Formats: sequence, structure tokens, C-alpha cells
Amino acid sequence: MNKGKIFSAAFLSLILTFVSLILLSIIFPSCGFYRGEPVTVWKFIEWILLTEEVNIAFLIVAIALSYLVMGTWIRDLKAAILYPLLSFLMICAYLVYKEKVYVLFSSNPFPFITTSLIFSLIGAFIEEKRPKKTFFQKLEEGGVRIDPVYVKKVSLPIECPRCGVKIYSNARYCWRCLADLYHLIYAKNNKL
Repeated sequence: MNKGKIFSAAFLSLILTFVSLILLSIIFPSCGFYRGEPVTVWKFIEWILLTEEVNIAFLIVAIALSYLVMGTWIRDLKAAILYPLLSFLMICAYLVYKEKVYVLFSSNPFPFITTSLIFSLIGAFIEEKRPKKTFFQKLEEGGVRIDPVYVKKVSLPIECPRCGVKIYSNARYCWRCLADLYHLIYAKNNKL
């Protein structure tokens, strides 16, 4: 579990929720979030925590979309539980530090917490169950033909038979002595 990725997911999911709310407001002006005036962090948090009269259906859709996307990005069920809670703690820290407001007493955070948790878990579960494809498989599906020499797996690092330097890629030539590794190693070992 990558801690940096969890912090990134927590922060990016809040930004994605904000962008989703703005886009939904532009597409459906009746939802009532964005009315053309500048939107502050405080206003966005009021929307999320339901301290202002908002259309809860559009709010749930925006939260669900952003946390579903981030859940597929994070690809870990444990992290999918942690980052929505961390994003809620980020909101709480902002409110206490900057606005001197205590969240649990002045708002209703439970729709945000439950929606973000459910959809981040759904996204992580979908990504975990989806078959993994290599970059080359995706190119083949797109119609791009790759020479089989470049697709074969090679256990790295390999050692150049001529000069003995370690090579950390599937290179055709040695970077030091310019030996043709294709003929010296790959063809010799029948790895083609």
C-alpha cells in the first residue's frame, strides 16, 4: 500500500468532486450549484457537507463519479477504504484550522462519507477483477503490430557476453561495446 498514492487519491478525489459539481452545474443549470460567481473552498465544503441548501442527487452523482474514478486508479481495497476517510479528515482540518468550524456539530457529513466509501470500494473492486493487459496487448488490440523480438520477456539484468557490463533493458545492442545482443544472447538461447 503506497502512502503517497493514498494522499494523492484523497486530494485528487476532492478536486475531481469539485470539477464534477461544476460540470454538472453547467450541463444541468437546474441543479443549482454553480451560478456564475466565483466559488471558494468554503462554498465547496458547504456543498459537500450539506450546510447549504443543495440538490443532493447531483451531489451524490458528483461524489460517486469522482470516487469511482479514483478507486479504479488506486487499485487496492485497503487503500480504497483509507483515502475517502483521509479526504474527509482533510476537510475537517481545513474547517477547524481556517474557519474555526467543527464539522460534526455544524453539518451532515454522512452522505459524503458513505457515498465516497461505497464508490471507492466499487472502483477498486472493479479494477482488481479486471484482467490485466500489457502495453503490447493493448497495442495489438488497437491494430498496431509489434515485432515479436520486442514483446518477449527477458529476465533482467542481462550481461553482455563480450564486455561483461550489466544491461537493464531489452536492448538490441550493448551500450558499452556495441555488441549485437540479438545474435549473441537472444537468438542463441532460442528466446525468439
